[in-house]
Amino acid sequence: MIAEAEAAENAVEWQEILVDDLLDCGSDAFQIAVGTEYVAQFVPAGQKYKVGADGLTDWSSVTRLKLTAIWRR
Repeated sequence: MIAEAEAAENAVEWQEILVDDLLDCGSDAFQIAVGTEYVAQFVPAGQKYKVGADGLTDWSSVTRLKLTAIWRR
């Protein structure tokens, strides 16, 4: 999973690779399944990503992610 994240050009590309492991994608964070027991949450990192007029993150412009939480399901 980490190798796939490193190989992806942006967050949307990684989300497309994740397919069934992508649990939720919100305006400022997304969660993925890590195995069968854990969930990890990521947010955009840095300031070089775009936010639309509606205030939602343009995930295709996000090239850096920050892991903010891991919890057990």
